[in-house]
Amino acid sequence: MTTMLAGGRRIEAAWHGPGPEIAPTLVFLHDGIGCAATWRDFPAALAGETGCGALVYSRAGYGGSDPVALPRPLTYMHDEGFFGLPDLLDAAGVRRAFLVGHSDGGSIALLHASRGGPCRGSAVFYSRRRTSSARRSPCARSRRRATNTSTPT
Repeated sequence: MTTMLAGGRRIEAAWHGPGPEIAPTLVFLHDGIGCAATWRDFPAALAGETGCGALVYSRAGYGGSDPVALPRPLTYMHDEGFFGLPDLLDAAGVRRAFLVGHSDGGSIALLHASRGGPCRGSAVFYSRRRTSSARRSPCARSRRRATNTSTPT
């Protein structure tokens, strides 16, 4: 994983396959308790099968991305779909995207698409049955860190 600057925040991200100047990009949006690592090897495998690039990232407040103030506002998914995701796509140079969202990530993809954002592609929604507890998630440590972040009142 590496980090990129998008919307003034450090965002944890990984790229697989061809760059955005060569091929469309699959953009993976994780669920509400996940992060980029939650996707494991699926993005690289899908990029290999489709010939697309794959951008996997952790939203602000998740994984290795910058923390956010908690509690989040009720509009946090709207904010991510309307502002955070477009900032990320711009920072990564994504020209044509196919959004692959799971749970909250699927909602964010829909919100982004509803505005006719710079996605210029399609939204795909991915769901799988969870068989392990949240404590075993590769993102549990980052959730604990975000939960323990205090905000001034």
